[in-house]
Amino acid sequence: MLPYGSSPESMIPEGIVAEPAGLHAISLDSCRPFERLAVRTQRSDYELVVLPGESGEVLVRGGRYFEQFRRAWLAGSTFGGSAIRDKAIEVGCRLELHVDRTRIVTSPIEAVSRLQGSPSEPGVM
Repeated sequence: MLPYGSSPESMIPEGIVAEPAGLHAISLDSCRPFERLAVRTQRSDYELVVLPGESGEVLVRGGRYFEQFRRAWLAGSTFGGSAIRDKAIEVGCRLELHVDRTRIVTSPIEAVSRLQGSPSEPGVM
């Protein structure tokens, strides 16, 4: 995990370029298969790989639960109540993921970036 206070761009592997800052939300429906996203929350940094299809499946790495890439279903972003922005990652909200029938909700999202480039394929669990 990266030290708190570093930018999401600091987790980008060499040779990959991030979109300019200022992006406030990304819908998974707008992503290409295997597109990589960097998400910074108040407490952790995450890297997501969007899997093909419209199910909301991703590979996720980062935070205290995901030392290695794990397959997850991204439900969306929530302010903490029952309302959720379906399959979206939105600054100011909390990210809700489901892994092996376990619901995981992150701390509030501070930044989200699309990563561009062709990194090596992550392992799929």
